[in-house]
Amino acid sequence: MSTNTVGDDVLDAFRSLTDENTGKRPPVEVREWLDRCMLDDEMVTAVPHSVSERGVVVDVEGVKGLIPWNHVGDVDSEAEDFRDPIDVFVLDRKKRDNGTPAYLFSRWGAVRELTKDDRQRFLGRLKRGDVVEGTVSHVESYGVFVEVLPCFDAFIHVSEIEWCYVAEPFSYLQVGQKVAAKAVEIDVRAERVRLSLKRMKEDPWKRAGETHPVGSAHVGEVVRKDRNGAFVRLPGKIDALVHRKVIAASDMPADAFDVGAKLDVEVTHLDVGGRRMAAKPI
Repeated sequence: MSTNTVGDDVLDAFRSLTDENTGKRPPVEVREWLDRCMLDDEMVTAVPHSVSERGVVVDVEGVKGLIPWNHVGDVDSEAEDFRDPIDVFVLDRKKRDNGTPAYLFSRWGAVRELTKDDRQRFLGRLKRGDVVEGTVSHVESYGVFVEVLPCFDAFIHVSEIEWCYVAEPFSYLQVGQKVAAKAVEIDVRAERVRLSLKRMKEDPWKRAGETHPVGSAHVGEVVRKDRNGAFVRLPGKIDALVHRKVIAASDMPADAFDVGAKLDVEVTHLDVGGRRMAAKPI
């Protein structure tokens, strides 16, 4: 089954739920059957029980479980929309407070089967450079996943979020945020799409010779440091390096080059083709 498991924070939402003996078969038999379904990747039918902050609480023959919101699929998060049985896959299981298994379910597999033709039509029409709209479904340190079709995610690598260096995608995008991005890679056979947010905007380096010529002065912010020195983000989101030797030769205190510090600098070197800029404090 899917490797997209969820953490204990989601499980806390239903650890204390109590299974019920519906009379069809004992909960212990239902749990054994669910364990087999999880291993065999078999679909089961769940009946919505209630809606919580973490997702939809469901009942499978008396055994309670949860479909986390990011595994619900294309169903709106309004309680009145959860009246009919839902076809799901068993995603994961962990222990509840009383020692019995707590099951997590997912509509991803079910919806992916039902929308394969839709995905193929979408991918067949999509061309490089097309603008794709979607909703952020996951944010990781290496990039962002955007749901562009029900339970079908495209990917934005961290290097494609902004033209400047991005240390933490979490500071730029949040789950649930609507975005529009350009398609930069399309693999129909693998059903994989890569998007770019930064290519929705002009590359600031194209005009760096005009906006940041050698000798020009700017106020920037130190955004990161490495063994070479401190990188200062200038207006237009262009990063200039203040080399460690320049820092050592200056009479400014060391904390003036700490991340987050504001710094007045003068551009001393510009390589537009290499996308490199050097500066010195003034």
